[in-house]
Amino acid sequence: MAEAELCIQDIEAIPASAKRDDEDTTRQSATEMHDEHREFTKDGSLDFFGRPAIRSKTGGWKSASFVLGYQILGTITYFGVATNLVLYLRKELHLTNAAAANAATTWSGTSYITSLVGAFIGDAYLGRYGASVLFVAIHFLGTLLLTLQAALPSLQPKSNCGVNSATECTPPSSSQKAFLYTALYISALGAGGHQPCMTALGADQFDDEYPPEQSQKSSYFSYFFVASLVGSLFVTIVLSYIEENKSYALGFGVSTATIGLAGILFVAGIPFYRHFKPGGNPFARAAQVLVAALRKWNVRPPSNSDLLFELHDQEASKQGSRRIFHSKGFRFLDKAATKTPRDGANDSHNSPWILCTVTQVEEVKCLIRMVPIWACMCVYQLVTAQATSTFVEQGAVMDTRLGRLNLSPASLFTFYTISVVICTLIYESFLVPFSRRFTGNPKGFTVLQRMSIGLVVAMLGMVAAAVVEIKRLNIVKNLGLTHKIGALAPMSVFWQVPQYFLTGAAEVFTYVGQNEFFYEQSPDGLRGLGSAFSMASVAVGNYLSTLTVATISSITSRDSKSGWLPKNLNEGHLDYFFWLLLAMLVLNLGYFLVCTHFYKYINVQAK
Repeated sequence: MAEAELCIQDIEAIPASAKRDDEDTTRQSATEMHDEHREFTKDGSLDFFGRPAIRSKTGGWKSASFVLGYQILGTITYFGVATNLVLYLRKELHLTNAAAANAATTWSGTSYITSLVGAFIGDAYLGRYGASVLFVAIHFLGTLLLTLQAALPSLQPKSNCGVNSATECTPPSSSQKAFLYTALYISALGAGGHQPCMTALGADQFDDEYPPEQSQKSSYFSYFFVASLVGSLFVTIVLSYIEENKSYALGFGVSTATIGLAGILFVAGIPFYRHFKPGGNPFARAAQVLVAALRKWNVRPPSNSDLLFELHDQEASKQGSRRIFHSKGFRFLDKAATKTPRDGANDSHNSPWILCTVTQVEEVKCLIRMVPIWACMCVYQLVTAQATSTFVEQGAVMDTRLGRLNLSPASLFTFYTISVVICTLIYESFLVPFSRRFTGNPKGFTVLQRMSIGLVVAMLGMVAAAVVEIKRLNIVKNLGLTHKIGALAPMSVFWQVPQYFLTGAAEVFTYVGQNEFFYEQSPDGLRGLGSAFSMASVAVGNYLSTLTVATISSITSRDSKSGWLPKNLNEGHLDYFFWLLLAMLVLNLGYFLVCTHFYKYINVQAK
């Protein structure tokens, strides 16, 4: 007892200043702990070890730069194969023109379709980083096999024919064809599989819930597109020359080395990446919502959305994605999250095929709402596909001379690339800061506003193309060259520069905007698939372009007429085709504006 009293006296004897110091130290420690907590990202992202990501140590441009660097090199690899694949198959493998063209287009289409495979694996099981590493390795393997095909004589048919030889070329053997197509489709799987995962992973490095990084994320999508074009420009200038004038083996070898270097660069960013947990099979989750809603088809959802079933914050965090707040619309699906007396009292024991969370229901709603926007983008991609098809055909019947040089009509695509770079810099450096003052939006424009601006600019591109064609046909008619096959209009191909430039400018708004849109409006666990949907619109747009050209040619060439798009364009009306595309863009814009008016943005809860 005496000892206790002595202790109390000792405590009372402590100077007041010392007590204040202790209180200040305690307060300072609490403040430091609070500041440390504030450094964590708010979107639920994790570091490499699965711990909450610290903003100052992970993410941002520091980690996104590794992705952008990879994209430049990875694009060189892809286009290093794609650009001259038809010529390689025809000259070195002795395939017929039709077989070579079909093989090349099928390979290109497969490269886009396999993006859905890569996105699914990344979102559901491996995470976007793990899936990126896997498919980059597959891409390297496929390109390496293709290099071996080009380098080893035993994997090629005998070269017993030439341009001036009457000897029929020896076709490749069955084993040589098997090796070729194995190499091509392994490469296509890798090239398509990693792309949506890589795109989404780069965007994951910016916190949606932190305004400074939110605006940086919008810029990231612009620079990601520029990085892709920088890689393709290198192929156009350097790698194509190597393959056509040196050897395909050397060109493919450079592509192989480039993807190897790109993979090393990408993996070097491991300490800095932010990650999201894979959310499991998204198709199974969507099926659970539909089945649960159908089982309760006669149940009336509560008018108060707070009564719908949702996991607690701690339980929801284990699912790997943020909670999504309830939204109006598609009320039938709310039945899946409506609790009934038949459901068990213990929520954790209820089967997701009977009772789903609001977040799970909203995931399905998000996908449904994006479909109309995706359809608009398919039509837009149909129009922009003309930059690599009818624009080139138009240039082929114009004067392609530049001094003593005779340019390829496809070389005008360089102005498309230049336009993207220039317009991206103008957009990010001037247009966004200027518009931000009026809109109050950190991005300057909403994503849907940005996309609509691009649709208008694309219209101007079609007008420019039609006007050039009208002028070209008038010159041909006045000179009496209309029915002369192969006759070139004495009109410089550089008249096409405006249409290429405007088409490239449209991409800065619409294509970059659609990449950002499908990423942002996808739930956390489906953002890889969102990026894959954006890529799929490019593939569908190209398929629609082929179908449209074939249909117009068939309809307009009836009754022995030459049609709009004959072999001899001097007898046709390519200008009518461009006006038709303009009309399609106008209708598409109207439909797009209606879709955007009724569109409901995803509303997630910050962690």
